[in-house]
Amino acid sequence: MSGLFGYIGKRRALPVLMQGLKLMDSFTFDSCGLLLSGSNRFFVRRVVGETSKLEGSVIDYDGQEKAGAVHLRWATHGEVEEKNTHPIFDCEGKIAVLHKGMVQNYAELKNELLQEGHIFKTDTDSEVIAHLIEKNYGGDLSVAVRKALLKVDGTYGIIVFHQDHQGEMVAANAGMGMIVGLAEGEYMVALDERILFPFTDRVIYMNDGEMSSISEVGVVSSLVAGGSINVINKFVEKIQKSDSGLENYFDSIEREIFSQPEMVENILAGRIDLSSATAHFGGLGKYKDFLRQVNRIVFVGSGSSYFTTLLAKELLEDYTAILVNSYSGLEFRYKRFNLSNEKTAFFVISQSGSTEDTVAALREAKLLGVNVFGITNTVGSPVAKETDAGVFLHSGPTLGMPSTRSFMAQLVSLTLLSVFIGRLKGLSPNTGVTILRALKKLPQDLKSILAQSFYIREIVRKYMTAKHFVVVGEKYCQAIAKETALMLSEISEVFAEALTISELKYGMINKIDSEVVVLCLLPKDSLYEENLRVAQAMHNQGARVVIISEENSNELMNNFDDVITVTPSKDIVAPILLLMVMQLFVFYLGKAKKA
Repeated sequence: MSGLFGYIGKRRALPVLMQGLKLMDSFTFDSCGLLLSGSNRFFVRRVVGETSKLEGSVIDYDGQEKAGAVHLRWATHGEVEEKNTHPIFDCEGKIAVLHKGMVQNYAELKNELLQEGHIFKTDTDSEVIAHLIEKNYGGDLSVAVRKALLKVDGTYGIIVFHQDHQGEMVAANAGMGMIVGLAEGEYMVALDERILFPFTDRVIYMNDGEMSSISEVGVVSSLVAGGSINVINKFVEKIQKSDSGLENYFDSIEREIFSQPEMVENILAGRIDLSSATAHFGGLGKYKDFLRQVNRIVFVGSGSSYFTTLLAKELLEDYTAILVNSYSGLEFRYKRFNLSNEKTAFFVISQSGSTEDTVAALREAKLLGVNVFGITNTVGSPVAKETDAGVFLHSGPTLGMPSTRSFMAQLVSLTLLSVFIGRLKGLSPNTGVTILRALKKLPQDLKSILAQSFYIREIVRKYMTAKHFVVVGEKYCQAIAKETALMLSEISEVFAEALTISELKYGMINKIDSEVVVLCLLPKDSLYEENLRVAQAMHNQGARVVIISEENSNELMNNFDDVITVTPSKDIVAPILLLMVMQLFVFYLGKAKKA
């Protein structure tokens, strides 16, 4: 996940940009760069590796530039090298571009520009944007950017500077959800509300195909395709503080985990209707008749959000008895699908609401005439604006990467959605009420898990030196297993993989040995006995096995290395409780390894 943050205003830009860089430090990236725009010159630093290296390279710099930007790169075109790190320049080095996104027709554009004599110095797709701006520059930077972007096929969130335009910063957006922050005499540009909030709560959300010329005196917004003379009016909005999390931005992942019971209460508030045995979603209310008639539901997400689509598929197929498909954004974007626009409901899931592949899938579905619904946490994002209706997660700010809050919020919301659609499709009131009651007591059940945090931390100490983890989860727990493996890799920095009991039974179990620690998600469901047999087989092969279950029996205690129990709950809700245990396990393991 790359990052982008720009500033122009009355203050010295470097300290502001370094603060923005710190706010993005938890993102996934391989290199980072800084640009400061001063009096007819640029100050540039690029490093491969951590942001601390970039900070160290400017610690003695005393320049007084009032504008600039920082960029975190995750390589897609070109190796991880300093030359490919942003900012990217034109031939003369007078135009600087910092870009997040992908130029799909960059090879074609690059060939044209090479034939015209342009000299390329990087292997990135972003460099074609710098040369296109150079080609079209005639004294007006905004006009040059506009003409250049009309040639670009793809997605972009870009910030552009020119040495001869010291007091100007141009930003443009297509599929990236760029946001302009407004303070007293200063302006910021970012891709995420969290990065802007420490500086201001007043923002302008940029729609796709919009650009802004930003200076100390204000913001002029226009359409990329609107011609050389066009100005559009934009509303200034306020970043919503749904809880105190934004004010405690720098709190640890542990703080994020411990705040989840309150977050779940916020998600459920006003949505549970026991008298009608259903859930309420204001945005979906007017689509009840349509959803009652659907015979197919499609879910699309990317990264962790794709994992939640796997759970959505299992839940809705079990509780509505209709066909449900789940796809990653990338898969849907580049594969042909037969979608009937009459009886298909299409849901896209994205915490930020601007995930590139997910937004592209959304737009593809809309082109096919399908009713598209969004599940997101971000007001003003492409997913929020471009879908017919949807569900807001109300999960508050994402403080860590990967986000524990966001993933849990999606699971809770999808469980509610399953009840909502299930009741429209004939789910019995009795079953609906049972699920809703389990959800209603979920915050308290989560708190009971947090009360075990010391016990979980002591268990984790036994596995500090382990280097290979296998997380086993089937059916509703498959998504939990995949997310846990991802968290182990990113937070605890160990090799981790998620496997189902089906994969283990038919081959993978032969690779389990004494070097492996197995985390087995064992809800008391229809697959309990099958899960138990596979867990025992892995233990017999020498693996250390930790059981996470609703069952607290002597049999489990005597046959496995450790057992962590949760409060028994409805099968559709139990995976959320197991997720909380896994979040604590992973966090304490990562903390212990880095101590």
